[in-house]
Amino acid sequence: MFKNIFVSAVFCGTVVGALATVMQMLLITPLLLEAELFETGQSIHFITDGSPESPVKHVDIWQDPYRHLMTLCFNLVTFTGFGFLLLAAIAFFDKRGFTINKAEGIVAGVCGFFIFQLAPAVGLPPELPGTISVTVGLKQTWWIATIFCTTIGILLLFLAKHKILTAFGIIFIIIPHLVGHPKLETYFGVAPPELAAEFASRALAVSLVSWIILGIISSQFWKYLEKD
Repeated sequence: MFKNIFVSAVFCGTVVGALATVMQMLLITPLLLEAELFETGQSIHFITDGSPESPVKHVDIWQDPYRHLMTLCFNLVTFTGFGFLLLAAIAFFDKRGFTINKAEGIVAGVCGFFIFQLAPAVGLPPELPGTISVTVGLKQTWWIATIFCTTIGILLLFLAKHKILTAFGIIFIIIPHLVGHPKLETYFGVAPPELAAEFASRALAVSLVSWIILGIISSQFWKYLEKD
């Protein structure tokens, strides 16, 4: 079983990592490059004359091909890891008698997105370069705790046979948000809020599509290997 999970994770992670890189190049990289202009001071928002306007800069995403290569490598490693976790979950549910088909693959992918992307983003949304925030250690601690609680909550929702356990699943999901994420006492940043909002929404959208594709491919490839 472990061999099938490993082979499936590498194959699915490679495919989805490549697709995610293409989507990021087209939808996210232009926003990152423009935000870096504000980070370095080449563009300024809310300048000293009181004007809230700053012109949109049309950046060339091909000015640094090495950047895209690094993004590809990072995505291959990341989605291979996500694929391993997702396939371990698929194998677990498969052995418990759950039907594993394309629909279940989509559900698995959406759950993965909810656990690793959406739930943490409620408190710590994707940030543009130059965004001022709390220390990395505090963010990592809350991020890990949120993933842990959300995972337990979703498992209880899917596996619990009693309503009280289902209720506990919901409680586990909302606990990190009741405790509250680490945050500063003031609002300030260097990039326009419109750019930050567009970046956050696009980053989450690309993640959702990537996770759904990962779920579909993982479920189908798992069925193929299990048949053999």
